[in-house]
This record gives sequence, structure tokens and C-alpha cells, in this order.
Amino acid sequence: MKNPLSLVSEAVERFGLINPEDRLIVGFSGGPDSVFLVLALRELYPETELHLVHLDHGLRDDSARDADFCSEFAREMGVPITLRRSNVGELARELGVGVEEAGRAERYRLFRETKESLGFTKIATGHTLSDWLETYLMNLFRGAGIRGIRGLAPRAGDVVRPLILLEKEAIMDYLTEAGIPFREDPTNLDTSFTRNWVRHELLPRLRARFYAGADALRKHLIAVNEAWEYIRKEAEASAEETARPSPRGEHIFNRDALLCYNSFLFKMMVLEIIPGVSAEHLEELVAVLRRGGEFHLPGSWKAQASERDLRFFQRELPGWKGEMLVEREGVYPVPDLNLALEVSWRDRSEGLFSASFPRSVLPFTLRTRRPGDRWGAKNLKDKMISLRIPAWRRDLIPLVVQGNRVLWIPGFAAWRVRGRAEITLRIRRLSDEFWVYDF
Repeated sequence: MKNPLSLVSEAVERFGLINPEDRLIVGFSGGPDSVFLVLALRELYPETELHLVHLDHGLRDDSARDADFCSEFAREMGVPITLRRSNVGELARELGVGVEEAGRAERYRLFRETKESLGFTKIATGHTLSDWLETYLMNLFRGAGIRGIRGLAPRAGDVVRPLILLEKEAIMDYLTEAGIPFREDPTNLDTSFTRNWVRHELLPRLRARFYAGADALRKHLIAVNEAWEYIRKEAEASAEETARPSPRGEHIFNRDALLCYNSFLFKMMVLEIIPGVSAEHLEELVAVLRRGGEFHLPGSWKAQASERDLRFFQRELPGWKGEMLVEREGVYPVPDLNLALEVSWRDRSEGLFSASFPRSVLPFTLRTRRPGDRWGAKNLKDKMISLRIPAWRRDLIPLVVQGNRVLWIPGFAAWRVRGRAEITLRIRRLSDEFWVYDF
């Protein structure tokens, strides 16, 4: 059997979990896994700064003893600790979720709050190979889809799991032989909790029938992680290849290019953008990509497939609700649209962002579209549809109008006005930030 400390070192090196400059928040329950994690980190990475964080969930009468143990352990190790107490049962009722889910959310909230306040870089948790297998099976039976294939990741954002190649039994043996104390949570034996049922009821039966040793499980975890990382990098590259310039907080992609991709790769791209998307949402997104339309996603996200684009956004762009009366030559900036209109007495000029008109068009108004606007005999909306302008872009395009009569849709079309061209209108970008003509 491999030495537990060597397996920690192997995990850190193989998965790139800890860098020399890292400062680690350690999730610390006082149980065997978190106790061993602190001991291993101190032994293998003595120069790495640690700060322990313990959350008393308020679910047991004797939970204060766990906090006392954690405080004493931290003192003996010479490591600072943050102790907090929360009523997780009440929180679960408020959120309408299970106690396990509420506890996990509260723990990670506290981990990240402490990490940010102290300026630390990562969060280390005591998840093991046994936890990975339990999660893998739970995901499998829940139909968790793409993410279920991976189970627990050795690294997920700012969270690292240095014990991911160790089984719990190896940790228990190590601590017992060394005479190192730890706390045991009696609720871990309560099989009314799904994970405990998997751990104590399902896994022993599976092992008895289909025995797989720790080495075999480690190889499987490593292979799955390698495959996942490869696919994730492919998804990142595909996203870069198909991305269009986007406003802040949005993601816009070339829809035609996405339609050429394998649906699995497309789903991986979505997961990189919106991690909380379920397997059902991903299937519906594939359908929206193919047929067009709009779809609501978790976290107030929406997906919108127009003729050219697939757009992910959380709120509609505010656009520009004002207007400018233009009576003479000059520069008329519109910061809300990141553009300016230039009016000059020049010869006729052609181009997507310039148009020439007789002096008689003055004065005119610069604004965005409004109900009742016309393009000749047509409704402006019909004209924009014929120009294949996506619906979400239409309210961001500046217009040159007289009353409700549109004379120029910059970048798309100019109305022919009788008379000699005497003034030139140009639209230019104000900065490198997004503007509506980024396609």
C-alpha cells in the first residue's frame, strides 16, 4: 500500500494544486480527513501559510465540543483558525433545500469570505478518493449528465483537494497508528442522508460483488480527469474561435459556427460560461441553438438564438433613450452607445459608416428607434428584419430621423434624398469597448 503522504504529494504535482506563492484556507471539521490534511500540508509544504476555518452547523447538541477540539488543535499546530456558528437547519428551511446542501453552501460561503478578507489564494478541502467515488455514483444515479462523468474535481476554481488519491481507510489507519486524535460526527452514520446511505449501504455491496482496489480507482479518477481537462481545453478553444465581441457580462457566439460543432463540445462550452446549468437545460439549449428562440437559465441567465448569433446575457442592455437635435456641423458624442456622429460640409462620401445628404435634411434628430418609425412606406421594424439585424441590436443602433421618417440607419442603409450632396455624416467609435457594430 502506498504511503499516504506520498499520495498527497502525487496529487499536488499531478493536478497542479499548490504553488509556492499560495496561501491556503483549510476547511477544518476536526474529523480524520481534515486533521490528516493539515498534518500533510505542514509536513510536505512547511513554507505554505495556512488558516483553518471551522463552521459549527448547529445540528447537534455536542457540536460545541467539535469547535473546542478544532481550536485546541489549531493552537497546538501553531495555525490560526476562524470559528463560526450557523443554524443550518433553519437556513435549509428558508432556502427550501436539504440540510446537506444548505450546510455545504454555508461552509463555502464562509471559506470564501475568509479567503477574501485575509487575501489568501486557495481553499483546501479534505475530500478523498472515497468521496470521489461516492459523488461519482450519486451523480450517475441522479442523471447529472456531463459533470457526473467527472465526480469531484481535484481542482475546481479556487478549491483544491490534495487528498483526492487517498481512501478514507488509509487515513484512518495512519492516524490510529500515530495516536493522533480526531472528532467523529455521529450524523455520518445516519443513512437517511443520501451520501451516508451510499457510503454504508451501497458501496459495501458493490465492493463485495465487483471488488475494485484503491489503485484501480485512482487510475480511473486520473483517466477521467485527463479526459475532462482535454475536453475542457477543446471547449475553451472552440469558444474563442466562435466568440463575437460582446458587451461586458455577456457572451455572444457565431451561431452558424456552433451548429457545426458536436453537441457534447457545445455543452462543455456552456458549462464554462454558466456552471450551474443542469443536464436538462443543456439539452434544451441544443434545441434552441438549432431552431432559434430564447430560453431561461439558472442565475437569471438567458440564451437567445437569432439568425446570426447565440447570445448569453443576464439583463437587456440599457441602450440610449435620449435624443440630439442636429442643426449644424460638429461632433455629437453618444457615450451610452460608445459612438459619435460627425457632421461636416464635405463632398459626397460613401461607406458603411458615412452618408451624404443635401443641406435640406438639417435640422434632424439623432436617436434610437421608437414605435411608429418608418422607412419610406415600410415599418422600420420590417426594414431592420430585411437587413438581418438581430432583435437585441435594433435598440442600440443610432438613427438619423426627421419626425418619424428615418433617413439613415448607419452601417446598413441610407435613404436617397433629392438634391446635391452637401453634408457628410459619419459614425465613429469612441473607445475600444463594445459597440453595436461588433459582429
